[in-house]
Amino acid sequence: MKFKTFKIKFFLVILASVLFSSCEFFTTLFNPKWNEPIHDWFDEYTNTAAIEKEELSQESYSDDEGHRVINSNTDLDIYFYLRNPQCYRLKLEGVSEEMTDGYDEEWIPSDLTSSEYVFDIDSVNRDVVGIYQTDLTTIWLHIPQTNLVSYDEGKIISPTIYITEPKSGREFTPFVLDLYCNSVPPDIYNLTVLNDGNNYFALAFDMPSKEELKMRHKDICAVEIDGVSYECSIDEDGNYSFTDDRFTYSYKVSYSALNGKVYEHNDRSVYFDTRDVFEETEKEYSLVLKDEAGLFSSANANTTITKLKMPELYDAEKNQIEYESSIAVPFISGKDYSQVTIKAPVKDHLGDAINGDALVSYKLFYGKSSVAVLRDSGTFTGEKTFDLIAGTWRIEASATLLNYDKSSLAGATVRAVDSCIYISSADGDDINGEGTMLFPYKTFDAAYADINDRNDDTVDYILRICGSFDNIQIPSGLIAKSVKIEGGTLDTAGETFVPGSTDIETLVCNKTTILKNVSVGDKLTVPGGVSVTLGSNAVIKDCDVSGALRFDNNSYVSGSTKIISSGSLEIIGELMGNTISPSNYVAVITPDAYEVGRRIFELTDYYLDNYRKFNLVQDSSTPDTNWSIVSDGTLKQVIEEQIIITPIFADCDGITVTYDETQNPIVFTAERGFDSYVWKLDGEILDEHGAVYTLDTSALVSGVYDIVLLATKTNEQGNTVYYSYHLQIKKN
Repeated sequence: MKFKTFKIKFFLVILASVLFSSCEFFTTLFNPKWNEPIHDWFDEYTNTAAIEKEELSQESYSDDEGHRVINSNTDLDIYFYLRNPQCYRLKLEGVSEEMTDGYDEEWIPSDLTSSEYVFDIDSVNRDVVGIYQTDLTTIWLHIPQTNLVSYDEGKIISPTIYITEPKSGREFTPFVLDLYCNSVPPDIYNLTVLNDGNNYFALAFDMPSKEELKMRHKDICAVEIDGVSYECSIDEDGNYSFTDDRFTYSYKVSYSALNGKVYEHNDRSVYFDTRDVFEETEKEYSLVLKDEAGLFSSANANTTITKLKMPELYDAEKNQIEYESSIAVPFISGKDYSQVTIKAPVKDHLGDAINGDALVSYKLFYGKSSVAVLRDSGTFTGEKTFDLIAGTWRIEASATLLNYDKSSLAGATVRAVDSCIYISSADGDDINGEGTMLFPYKTFDAAYADINDRNDDTVDYILRICGSFDNIQIPSGLIAKSVKIEGGTLDTAGETFVPGSTDIETLVCNKTTILKNVSVGDKLTVPGGVSVTLGSNAVIKDCDVSGALRFDNNSYVSGSTKIISSGSLEIIGELMGNTISPSNYVAVITPDAYEVGRRIFELTDYYLDNYRKFNLVQDSSTPDTNWSIVSDGTLKQVIEEQIIITPIFADCDGITVTYDETQNPIVFTAERGFDSYVWKLDGEILDEHGAVYTLDTSALVSGVYDIVLLATKTNEQGNTVYYSYHLQIKKN
């Protein structure tokens, strides 16, 4: 503080001496010479906008060549802070094309012309590379983790941001950020010192999983053991190999454990001959896994300290999942996900309680190994539960604690399954697909194999399909209760199923089947005893009928086969009935509701004769009636019992009533325009309002009944005039 005071005082003394020594100072002060470099400096910093610094959402580090490096474990957010003294309204031109190669074009932003135009970071679409101006001094660049993975293994990320003042078109200096993506090599697991026949020490360890190596670590080049480097290579499929013959991949019978640290062989096991003479003493080794950029992970093994047990894995029902197992876990009832819980170990390999809380490191990969992507990673103590959407998940977890050897890797492949399976003729893949929305199958056969693998005949499966399919046959031996086929499309991101029409040329149903939004173009065949339900907007095009429900000529539907229409049904083309059978039926249809006037067919060019080719199943709730389909595609109830209406006494005093005795209920309609209507049955008032009265004759016992209508009307003189109608009916 004293130093600053001295500086200020010194400046004032000098200033005073200049003021009193020369008048030229005032000329210089109020008429400065702006041809000096300071003029350019003022102009640059007061009349332009530019990025002056940036901030990353994750910590960066350096490789051997001094590059600034980040990993691809998570999304990357970069915040650029601008110098913008004039408060220009700015327009962002975007980032360099290589950053968005192969990705959606939605990253290109709209023009920003208002300072109130602010993006809510939490609501932005985070599936594509995006650049946004959150205010007049901040630019936000978002790069999803899936994009970063494609740049891993040491590739450069070089986003260029172009800034323009939209009104004048003035361009400011673009900003280029040089950044490299190279994730640190994954850990070596289960490093264990072994006794090789009391002759030498040997090392055993687990290489990282194939999913991890294939995804972003094919640049691993060496393993260092106690400072000596040995060449290692990773191929495109994530397989590893060592050139030195001291590395082997089989557990020898001469190996034995030290201090109870039993090493269990697995498909990632590697063994190294140390050539160090074995002796009964403490021994420690270090191992380093390095990539071409000099990034590394390390592990140590000691013969005397104890080793942590592996973390434990549990499903949603609290059943422990076996290590390196491959199991299916169903969705939680009423939820659209399953769950897996990872618990930190509380004991060492000898079964003794550990001293402290073990730190669990975990990774969750989504998709089969050939297409797996890292969806989540991190650390925790205690336990942590994860929600798993439909699909295959690779779960890996290990534990560390001071003064203990790191645990072995606890890994398992878990497939979260529900009753919905996706099939896409255009984007599906029967080898790498899983029947999920993100990874659909290509064929029905792959879906059937998946269903049979689950081996549960109590499930009503849904096959959500998009595209066009030929010659589909649902096998009779399918281990399922029923199959529902829904047609639609997958959106461009593959994350939303949009209902809509999907074409199937030929479909043979050997299992109870529901069709919804599906067009059957050539032939639908259903053996006897199998039910086909047609959901809303199901379409059957140009089909004939034969067999049990074969759309062919000269046949009809067997009585054990039903078509159940929960919505409206459209049939395009002529239906050919059985020319031998007097019924001439082509199909049996069961509406989900029997209501007079309910439409069960869309309006088409059909005539009544075409609708009569469907035999309606008797409605169990009204056993004394039959139903038919009239020419407009709606239901009509036909009364079987005969209602004889005899005008034993008919008195029509100024009012007319019409009715149809062939229907039940009988609907009596009086002449309209009267002020009031009172209907009576055998002297009892039934209805005091309205010109229409409905009589349900099914509730009447046999006998004779009197129906009376009394009506009133006010004449021109303002007087009330009474009218009446009397009818006697007889029910046999």
